[in-house]
Amino acid sequence: MAQEPTIAPLDAFCAQYARLIEWLHAEAKGARWGLARNRFAEALRRSAEKRYGGARAGAAEVEAYLKSLHLEDLALACACGEGLEAAWEFFIKHFRQELRAAARAILRASGAGDEIRAEELADSLYAELYGVSPTGSGRRKSLFEYFHGRSKLSTWLRAVLAQRHVDLLRTSWRMVSLETEEGEQLLAGYLLHRSAGRIVSRVTNGRAEVHLHYDH
Repeated sequence: MAQEPTIAPLDAFCAQYARLIEWLHAEAKGARWGLARNRFAEALRRSAEKRYGGARAGAAEVEAYLKSLHLEDLALACACGEGLEAAWEFFIKHFRQELRAAARAILRASGAGDEIRAEELADSLYAELYGVSPTGSGRRKSLFEYFHGRSKLSTWLRAVLAQRHVDLLRTSWRMVSLETEEGEQLLAGYLLHRSAGRIVSRVTNGRAEVHLHYDH
């Protein structure tokens, strides 16, 4: 017998928690970005589904969970994922320098830090955050859809950035001989990130898992 899903399908979820969704949308200041309530409801449902998986959860427990989220950050991420201009302008104004600072710190730790490379690493996220298809066709799939509001958005972004750096190290490591000075630096950086233990290994399990050890 198929297991009954813990979180109802979207239409039923919206009907069951209609008043709560309205309240959460107001608390999150979703109207600031022109974010439709039904789109925010989708993000709330994804977050609850991610939190509870196949476990049973009563309505009161789900309500308490949803109220505990970083609602303004979730609304901003949702609005950016929808491509809303006001949200993107705010995001770039308030997060671009923070991302670049995080990139500088990550690169310094791996022995490869400089301003240009830090900017390149930070700015490399924007296409995926916006949801540009690799083929340039089809529905946009924004990386913001994997933010569930359990942490601050800035914390989640640093985790995503660290993951991107590990991916780039792996690619470069395959292309550069370890007998060269550059190869030794890449190896040192890779081992440093491996030493982060569960943080890196869990993040590399898949994009959807990137928040697990940062999203509390």
